[in-house]
Amino acid sequence: MFVLEASYGPESRPGSGPGIGVVVTGKSAADEGSEACNELEIGDIIHALNGITVKTVNDLRVAAGKLKPGDVVVLRVERKRRLLYLAFQN
Repeated sequence: MFVLEASYGPESRPGSGPGIGVVVTGKSAADEGSEACNELEIGDIIHALNGITVKTVNDLRVAAGKLKPGDVVVLRVERKRRLLYLAFQN
């Protein structure tokens, strides 16, 4: 998965969304078939992982680094100006 940090003004964020996060910019061949890859779409903005706010790529790495195989993962993402919760098993 390829990600990039994003921030934008309140005029462009949906509802009460946090306004910053990590954008999914691409998927690698190694990720194909993984539950995360199947759930996320290019352009999604990740705002939280298991309730931990994600503002930077490093925040995402730290939160993901705490996961163990088999853990349930819940991502709060923004897709097409709507906030969604995506759940899958690590």
